Amino acid sequence: MPDPDLTIHMPGDTGVSTDPQSDATKIAALEAENAQLRALVEHLQDGSAPAAPTATPRAPRLIGEDWSARTSADAKAAGVTKTVLCSDGYYVPPI
Repeated sequence: MPDPDLTIHMPGDTGVSTDPQSDATKIAALEAENAQLRALVEHLQDGSAPAAPTATPRAPRLIGEDWSARTSADAKAAGVTKTVLCSDGYYVPPI
């Protein structure tokens, strides 16, 4: 008589369980996850999710000059010696 706790896997086995209780547990878990995801989607669609932060007036810079209104070419021409954020991206000085 074969051992009931022994599971034999054959090559090409799809791993599909033949235990209806195990299948029911997996289905219940998937349905619960699906319900949570559906609730999240509804929450995001109805606009009750927090809005993106609004722009606030810029505080005075504590370190260095503000290059955000000028280009990286301007920073290069000015001889900037450290990485700065410009209007067209970061200017990274040669080492």
